[in-house]
Amino acid sequence: MAHYTFTKKGYQILLKKIDEAEKELKKAIELKATSGVSQDGWHDEGFKLAQTEEFLWQKRTGELKQLASNAEVVEPIEQNTTVELGAGVILEYENGNTSKFILEGFAVEALEGRLSIHSPLGQAILGARKGEKRNFQVGKNKRSITIKKILLPSVAETLFQEETKNTPKEKNSQSKT
Repeated sequence: MAHYTFTKKGYQILLKKIDEAEKELKKAIELKATSGVSQDGWHDEGFKLAQTEEFLWQKRTGELKQLASNAEVVEPIEQNTTVELGAGVILEYENGNTSKFILEGFAVEALEGRLSIHSPLGQAILGARKGEKRNFQVGKNKRSITIKKILLPSVAETLFQEETKNTPKEKNSQSKT
């Protein structure tokens, strides 16, 4: 059976998503139960919509629970010589823009400031050293980046959390590329 690598933070996000999906499933079941009361359910649009919602949330909940049952939670190694799982990294693109990320394992959803090792960029920078230039491709777009700085996992988490608290939502810490 496949294992899915998560950092502790990534695994906590997965558990939160399972909880949210279960709540949505419960709502859909309750909606289905109250729909169609005045007529037979098959002629009630609310019943049909609730039935579809129930199916979708059952599927999503099952998928997330399957991920959790095959999750491997990895404690990041406290080092900053190479880009590894859990490390913070500051990248510079060929146009001079910079981005800051914490390298995450399996990503349940895209999160600001987190980059999956399974993404094209994540694969490209995994194992890189400071100053090293790496190339990656998304679709037909080829990009080049330089590793400007690698942060210890503990420092990256603290620094990025502080930046998120102190930065207004519309002023993202990542530059547009």
